[in-house]
Amino acid sequence: MYSENEMALFASCYKTAGSNAGGGELAVRVLGDEWHVADYICTIEKVLKKIISTKSPLFYVVPIGRSGGHRLKMSELGVKFINLLQAELKLVSKNFPYYEFNPYVSIFFDVTYKLELNNLAWELRGKLVPNLTLSVATLNTAIEELRRLGKTERFKAKLRNFRRVADKNFVEVKRYINGIFSVYSRLMVVRLDLGYSRTLADIDVEKEVEHRNVSKDRVEFFKALNNVAKDKMVGFVWKLEYGLDKFYHYHLMLFFDGSQVQEDVMWAKRAGEIWVGEVTKGDGVYFNCNRKKHLYRDCGIGVVEHHDQKKRENLMLAASYLTKPDYYLRMVLPGKSRALGKGLAPKLPAKKMGRPRSLVQAS
Repeated sequence: MYSENEMALFASCYKTAGSNAGGGELAVRVLGDEWHVADYICTIEKVLKKIISTKSPLFYVVPIGRSGGHRLKMSELGVKFINLLQAELKLVSKNFPYYEFNPYVSIFFDVTYKLELNNLAWELRGKLVPNLTLSVATLNTAIEELRRLGKTERFKAKLRNFRRVADKNFVEVKRYINGIFSVYSRLMVVRLDLGYSRTLADIDVEKEVEHRNVSKDRVEFFKALNNVAKDKMVGFVWKLEYGLDKFYHYHLMLFFDGSQVQEDVMWAKRAGEIWVGEVTKGDGVYFNCNRKKHLYRDCGIGVVEHHDQKKRENLMLAASYLTKPDYYLRMVLPGKSRALGKGLAPKLPAKKMGRPRSLVQAS
């Protein structure tokens, strides 16, 4: 299981009814089916890793006393596999229609639909299996096929690529944040989620916000925010996602010069109001993570000092949440569009005055 902080990054079901704090701000981040789907995707990987590393059959037909009947016997791993099959498989594609899945998830779905295992799993639950011997043979065939696929070079190459992209993105974000700290001794960090009101989609499905418009909105947002913040905002990272409400949304990290500003909740609110009022003309919503930062066990937002190693580690943890989902789900965008972006690397001053700071590297 994943922590609420981490799982929330997969969740993007912004339901505004009964949760507005006013002005488009969400009082709570409401999690829909995506919470369960994200956990399901993570569980698929865990179960398949164990299956691929084992050799024994997971399912057996055993006699029932002297009655001449038979029953299904499953290993502990077999039970976990059946539980995966009995989940709502269609929810995955429904929640994440524009994503490429982790290779473990891909081979699981390929084998499941090829052998119609989802139907078989429900028959087993209802004990309505017409031919138990054939059903068990089908299940064990599926297990062997998953083991075979999981050991191919093609699968291993895809897995390395998935990991490499997620790791590369995090390394770049980490380097970017450390670069900002090389110039500023104190940062004020704001975490903000920007989305679109659900009512916009309910009016007419054909009027769904398209990717090119969402990108345009992002550019307009940063332009408007820069006009307000001027030289106070010194960096940013954004992550685009698409979720259950059939809308795109952004997860943002904004970095301000902590020697000039410290009111993180207020600045998050101002940024959110720009998104709602100026950019989306009232069709947007936002969630101010800084308003709830006291609920985070390892808080890395708000004011972060250059020398505060623990707070900087927490900041890097928060930043990793923007890239870690890419290990499970990779967004597929048209053309050369990106799902992750950041500001320009800050330039070091020509000559630093005063006592030099000790170098601190956050992990």
